[in-house]
Amino acid sequence: MFGSDENSGIVGLLVGVMMLVFAGIFFSLLVDKRFSFSSGRISLETEIADQANQIESLEDHVEKVRELWRKSQAPLAGQDEQVKSLEREVALQTSTLAELEERKESLLTEVRDVEERFAEYRNGYLRQVRAAAIGEELGSLQTRSGKVFANATIREVNAAGMVVHHEQGLARLSPNDLDVSWNERFQWDAEEAEAQRRREQERMQAHLRSIQKVRERPVVEERPRRASRPAKPAAASREIEALRQEVITIRARMEEAETQAANARTEAQFSRGRSVPGSLETWEQRANRLDATARRLRTQYITVRGKLAAVAPRDPALREEPGRQ
Repeated sequence: MFGSDENSGIVGLLVGVMMLVFAGIFFSLLVDKRFSFSSGRISLETEIADQANQIESLEDHVEKVRELWRKSQAPLAGQDEQVKSLEREVALQTSTLAELEERKESLLTEVRDVEERFAEYRNGYLRQVRAAAIGEELGSLQTRSGKVFANATIREVNAAGMVVHHEQGLARLSPNDLDVSWNERFQWDAEEAEAQRRREQERMQAHLRSIQKVRERPVVEERPRRASRPAKPAAASREIEALRQEVITIRARMEEAETQAANARTEAQFSRGRSVPGSLETWEQRANRLDATARRLRTQYITVRGKLAAVAPRDPALREEPGRQ
């Protein structure tokens, strides 16, 4: 019996120890779970608090943006009508501007037409006045510098001035050489004078080139040389130079008159009796007048050419230009 009780006590002790062990284990598990829950709760509360702060910050930002939007939209309130009014005004101004541009173009066209008609009239007037002055005897002509030309006669008047024949030969006078009254009479213009001088220089250079070409031609048969003549006095040299210049000048005028006459004759063929723009004469009348001028200049050219040939038969100015008869 005793052994049985002893075994029972041992078993009970063992059971008690096991119960204590299980109780410790349970308690330990319970404490661990409670600690974990407590830590998770604290972390969750912290995260919730952070999110609450972020939400509050975003709400403040949203409110600031709304306030800014309200301030920016406030000045635009009621501007629709102003915009429409401005659009109507712009449309009206655009239409007015288009009308003004059209009127401007019309006025410019009228101005150009008037300028062209005036230029035609002026050119016709200058041609008539300058042509009518040829052959006018001036007697004693004094320049601004005080130089006097005795027995002066007008031989040519163009845009660059005029050429006069006097006791010593020919003299070309520019507008600056003459009194203001001459400028008022012949209406000289600086630009036209410069253009005329360039044309004359080009014609002179072309003529000199043609003379040089003639000189460079090979001589087929050399003529026997004549005995050398004594040197001519200075007066004879000046006379030859004056005659040479007169031959060149009259030939240039003659060629110009012939060209103008040919152009006028061409216009007369198609004008059917119409007048020259800016002039009272018809193209036929102009052609006849220019033909007469060309014939008169040719007569003068033949005369002065004969004078030069008499004193200097081999002068280069006596050689006709290529292409002329």
